[in-house]
Amino acid sequence: MSYYGREYWTSRWGVQVRLSALLPDQVRDPGPDPSVTGLAYDSRRVKPGFLFFCLPGFRRDGHDFLEEARRRGAVAAVVEKRVETVLPAYLVTSARRALAEASAAFYGHPGSRLHVTGISGTNGKTTVSYWLDSIYKCCGYRTGLIGTIQYRGHGWARPATLTTPESLELQSLLSGMLAEGVAHVVMEVSSHALALERISGLAFDAEVLTNVTHDHLDFHGDLGTYWAVKAGFVRNLRRDGTVGPRASGDAPGRKGEPLAVLNADDPVCGALRPGEGVRRLTFGFGPAADVRAREWELQPDGTRAVIDLGERPVPVRLRLPGLFNLANALAAAAAAFGQGVASGLIRDGLEALT
Repeated sequence: MSYYGREYWTSRWGVQVRLSALLPDQVRDPGPDPSVTGLAYDSRRVKPGFLFFCLPGFRRDGHDFLEEARRRGAVAAVVEKRVETVLPAYLVTSARRALAEASAAFYGHPGSRLHVTGISGTNGKTTVSYWLDSIYKCCGYRTGLIGTIQYRGHGWARPATLTTPESLELQSLLSGMLAEGVAHVVMEVSSHALALERISGLAFDAEVLTNVTHDHLDFHGDLGTYWAVKAGFVRNLRRDGTVGPRASGDAPGRKGEPLAVLNADDPVCGALRPGEGVRRLTFGFGPAADVRAREWELQPDGTRAVIDLGERPVPVRLRLPGLFNLANALAAAAAAFGQGVASGLIRDGLEALT
């Protein structure tokens, strides 16, 4: 049964969680410790027992909707500034980070029980995600996909609203996928999601950075900031798989070292070094790449090439044409190879995508 037949975005049926269990390190002004039945950052979605997060917006400020949240039954609010309200208000440095980490805790850290691969970069995220999903399917895994085109679980798919959903929806999606028996999730991670801390509290088994070029300067302001945000996806990857600061320690249930897969031919990606406890693997067309393509033949309906997976050459016939798609295939192959997938299954997955 699809979880989209039920309302699971903001609450878990019959579940109550103490606020202190959701925000053990974020709360700077301890107060009452109410039971929470759901989370919301949109006051129109608040229900009795909910915890309301006042997110700073680009047009409106969530702090302006505290009274509406109270009227709808919120038991407390998370704020970034001191405000006059009869609700218990918990002051935090970042409401967005608090929402992300509270969402992960509220849904029981589903990412720690899933194999999660995050794919970021200016170009190629969607194609790489579909190729990697195809490889995992050839391995016999039940898969989930989150990205620009759609969100897809076991037996259902729906059009995407954002490339990377807001953290509350993201954790809810992962929780639903876990309940459906999904084992491997491939998700696109946009620069907006990185800057707005939507993936805080989510543990990755692997990250892929396809390339970093000029884009989204309307949001990030300048090229240096954009590059720093993308680079931070790799540089801030911790040994527990989370990205960025995490005061409450390692995410529950992490196993092994996370993997960072980088484009050796991209000057920004190729120069990146992940932190301690993170494995690094590169892909590209040059001899220095760990996973590289050679002897390629570009055709109108696809590409033939030999992909070297370490010391093992693997001939492939891709159905997507163009050298840029061969680079995308290398990224997916490297991510799978670095996580122990057999070369024959990688070939099958690459050749199956149309």
